[in-house]
Amino acid sequence: MPALNPQKAESPKEPWAKLAEHGQLPSAAVELTRLRDRVTWCDMQQTFAPYLSSEGEYGLALKSDPKIILWTGLSQEMADLISSLLGSRRLYLHPVELELYRAAGRGLKLPVLTEIPTERLQRPHWLPVCLRVVPTPGGSSRFGRVAKIRLAK
Repeated sequence: MPALNPQKAESPKEPWAKLAEHGQLPSAAVELTRLRDRVTWCDMQQTFAPYLSSEGEYGLALKSDPKIILWTGLSQEMADLISSLLGSRRLYLHPVELELYRAAGRGLKLPVLTEIPTERLQRPHWLPVCLRVVPTPGGSSRFGRVAKIRLAK
């Protein structure tokens, strides 16, 4: 009968987790996105929860039209982290199908957009997007600048 090993065998940590443990959160977020190809907001929040406060009363919207909401329920630290990575072109926003968020059981209680309209919106709408390390086809200028918003209590 083989002897039981009382020590738990730890699985090797992924490179992004090693970076996050050492406080290199921007590099960890980029590495995580590179590894998974597409990362939704809820995936990013859940994955980074052990390393920083990820849920809170902030959100991100497009600067070109602040009524186009990208995600809400972020902590200030998470909102700052993602907006800086988008602004420095280390991560990019890509529109995705609503089903990607429905499959995760998450979403926003706002009317849903499938693309950015040419005219500014009068009321808030949600544009489902994911994070990727490759630019948006056709250019990322409309997706490159985001504004941090604070939700009303």
